[in-house]
Amino acid sequence: MLEQLDRELNDKGVHMAFVELRARLEKLVFRDGLDDTLDRNRF
Repeated sequence: MLEQLDRELNDKGVHMAFVELRARLEKLVFRDGLDDTLDRNRF
């Protein structure tokens, strides 16, 4: 769901950023490939 939202927002010129990401969630994000659409500099 986050990946789809990120793609839709990117198409509109809006980019998601994460201020704080717990270690467990960060592992899931990168394991599931969400970092393919999310810019690593926005974590």
